[in-house]
Amino acid sequence: MERLIELARKRGIQAEVYHSRDRTTPVRFASNKLKQLTTTDSEGVALRVIVDGKLGFSTTTKCDDPDQVFADAVAVAAYGPSVEFGFAGPDRLLQLKTEDQGVRDLKLETLISLGQESIDTLKPLHPNLLADIYVSRAEQEVRILTTEGLDARYRGTMFYANIGAEIVEGQNMLQVWDGWGGADFQPDRVRAAVADVAEKVRQGLVNVPLAAGAYTVVLRPLAVRDLLGPYSACLNGRNVEKGISPWRDKLGETLASPLVSLIDDPTRDLVYGASPFDAEGTPTRRLPLVDKGVLTSFRLDRRAAQALGQAPTGSAGKSSLDTAPMPNGLATTLAPGETSVKTMLKGMGDGLVIDYLMGAWAGNLLAGQVTGNILLGYKVEGGVITGRVKDAMFSTNAFEALKDKLIAVSREVKETGGMTLPCVQLADVNISVKQ
Repeated sequence: MERLIELARKRGIQAEVYHSRDRTTPVRFASNKLKQLTTTDSEGVALRVIVDGKLGFSTTTKCDDPDQVFADAVAVAAYGPSVEFGFAGPDRLLQLKTEDQGVRDLKLETLISLGQESIDTLKPLHPNLLADIYVSRAEQEVRILTTEGLDARYRGTMFYANIGAEIVEGQNMLQVWDGWGGADFQPDRVRAAVADVAEKVRQGLVNVPLAAGAYTVVLRPLAVRDLLGPYSACLNGRNVEKGISPWRDKLGETLASPLVSLIDDPTRDLVYGASPFDAEGTPTRRLPLVDKGVLTSFRLDRRAAQALGQAPTGSAGKSSLDTAPMPNGLATTLAPGETSVKTMLKGMGDGLVIDYLMGAWAGNLLAGQVTGNILLGYKVEGGVITGRVKDAMFSTNAFEALKDKLIAVSREVKETGGMTLPCVQLADVNISVKQ
């Protein structure tokens, strides 16, 4: 890393070096049997340079040849986009708890035992049930250097579990999954996810007919994640910069119900995604995006912030080493409400509960459209779940749904894939069915 910075300074070139080192130990069960035990180590460097106002980018997992990495980035810059932003300099960073000794000390035998325990809980639910369980522990080190004098680093841990169950009977297939991830080891969270999967299996063993129409719908957290897809697209600073976000000129306007508050906050100790700085070295902070329905901020990396004449928000993320930083949600929370899920169901009369949608990402997100097959959903009659619905499709406009059709937000929340989400109850949602 120091050699890359030295090369850049000798040439009078701005540079940013991102280095990561990871060790991951996953344990995988498939079809009720232990299938995989591995420990993988990975290390790599990503280099960004600005040469004559143009951006170049290169990556490598061979950290013993910095001269070649530098030459590649400079060569790419000749064809790169013109930029006016600069890389991060020294700044004050928060002291966060991002690693847990319990994860570092976690034994392989414990991961295996936790996976087997999950299978033993689920298998008796149905003779055809096949469980797929994935549990893993991971350690990571991240360091960023820039020619502007930044030298930022942190170490983190991660524990993750995904619990899946599948039942196939002829042409009828039921798929259920749940999971939990965090920087610390919490086996009780895994057991709670197993219990949720078991309950969904029980509720889905009976299929019930459904007529097309407009329904009151309760979206559980994984479906709420899909509903927020258009929000993520419109809050993305690059889309704002390009002028394709319909929210570009709407800061300070009321765009949603007062029940909607959306916050990014990777500064919480041991939360999934906790980090004192983002993928560009910008300090992270608690970032209210929508406050009681009012648009308050966008997610801005350094490039988008410069283009919009604003300060970067510490929202740059990397999906992998070989992808450049982009605005992204970091430890996002949709604030809980005051209504229990039990009250939602009891008060809705007849309607639907939806766990998962399939293909909702493929809609016109910038227009707010969320349309997807209901991969797992249940019919509610008289406030009681009566069985699973099949061959049905969900369709709504997220902007209208979270402004004009929002009935309630649950006080119960679930942590799922870097997001903390409640259940959401909507009125008059269009449901179509296969004839």
